[in-house]
Amino acid sequence: MLTTLVLCGISALSLSCAATVATPEGQVVTVQRGNLRTDITGVGNLALSSKVDLAFEMDGTVEEVPVKEAESVAEGQLLAKLDTTAWQDYIAQLEDNVTTAERNVTSKERAVTTAERQVTSKERDLLQAQINLNNAQLALEKTEEQSTDILEIQIQQLQVELAKGRLEDAQQALEDTAGQGVEDAKQALEDAQKALAKANEALDEAKNASPEVRAPFSGFITKVNVVGGDEVKKGTVAVTIADPTKFEAEVMVSEVNILKVKLDGDASVQVEAAQGVSLPAKITYISPSATIQSGVVNYKVKVELTSLQPVATQRQPSTAATGNVTSGTPSRRFGETSGSENLTQEQINQMRQQRQQIPAVQTPATVSGDLKLAEGMTVTVSILTAERNNVLLVPTQAIISQGGKTFVQVLKDSATEERPVQTGISNWQFTEIASGLSEGEQVVVPQATATTSTTSQQRQSQPGVVPGIQRMLR
Repeated sequence: MLTTLVLCGISALSLSCAATVATPEGQVVTVQRGNLRTDITGVGNLALSSKVDLAFEMDGTVEEVPVKEAESVAEGQLLAKLDTTAWQDYIAQLEDNVTTAERNVTSKERAVTTAERQVTSKERDLLQAQINLNNAQLALEKTEEQSTDILEIQIQQLQVELAKGRLEDAQQALEDTAGQGVEDAKQALEDAQKALAKANEALDEAKNASPEVRAPFSGFITKVNVVGGDEVKKGTVAVTIADPTKFEAEVMVSEVNILKVKLDGDASVQVEAAQGVSLPAKITYISPSATIQSGVVNYKVKVELTSLQPVATQRQPSTAATGNVTSGTPSRRFGETSGSENLTQEQINQMRQQRQQIPAVQTPATVSGDLKLAEGMTVTVSILTAERNNVLLVPTQAIISQGGKTFVQVLKDSATEERPVQTGISNWQFTEIASGLSEGEQVVVPQATATTSTTSQQRQSQPGVVPGIQRMLR
């Protein structure tokens, strides 16, 4: 008598239940259309992704800290406060600094004006010295023309030389005053103006700062660092606040699969403490450097929950066929040709047996509306790497690779024939058939897998479900 196993899949395409029969060569499965997805799975722990250290904006003495650790607070609530008397004294000191700086600027401006006036005076002296030299030269020329008195001519020549000396002295005095006095005065003025700007900036900053630390959002206090009476400096962290609705998790991804992970890619997080809860997430960080332990190369990947509303309500067994990293240890997806550790046949059989223990009819788990997550909870992170909808699917065990060719055994007219096929994405449960088969054709799953399927069916009181069909055909 033939043994019958019913394939019942839950799919957006409403897959029908197709009869699968056992033959001496194995089970016969009908080629169907469905949706297939592959993902990378890792185990990690929840961590609060939105923690903020709230610091004092000025020096002072702590007056009060009206909150304690683990206390819930509302946005805008007072968390810590400095002595306002000291703050007012600080503002007054800064105002005095501004006044002093303003006076210094005024003084330097006067110094520049004085230096410029001195330059003007030296320019007049130079002009007068030039006029005196011109007059001396004219007097010498006139004496040489009208007089033959040698002594008188020599006196005029001496007057010219004296006028030239005074001109040179006037030129030097002008250069010294303009090049040194004015430039020094202008540099001193510029320094004073910068000091005034800094004093005004410090005063504005202090006036805009507050002696109070208030909650920037609703959350809870994770740490309190100060108490009343503490002397603190600007930048001292008073308390740390966290948003209880924002969580992230970090997992390790093997070097084989890291190139499949993309920033902002889709992921889901299953909470160990909440059976059947799967929450949506996005990839927010991929480490650029590897973590190497015992020669195994992995990369840190972080995902952040995007909502606390479940996207899936059925928790998958720990042997789901999507594993890449579990507790930091690389594993291999059955049927995947890229390099990772190979699973032994015994491990494969164990995974199948455990998967076949899933009840034939599964109802969505009820998720309580008051689900509360906590930092440190164990989670399983599934990172979506590929997805195909409305494609032809066959059990991965039906795929045979030999001599560089890929084929399946097709049952036709009570006989089997080898049919070359081109495959797409796959996992250890199902493989996409890109070409070579048509919907409704029947393929043979080799005998090695038929035994475990039949045994599993005998354990169940009603028709079984092909391992993982709820996850892979949906």
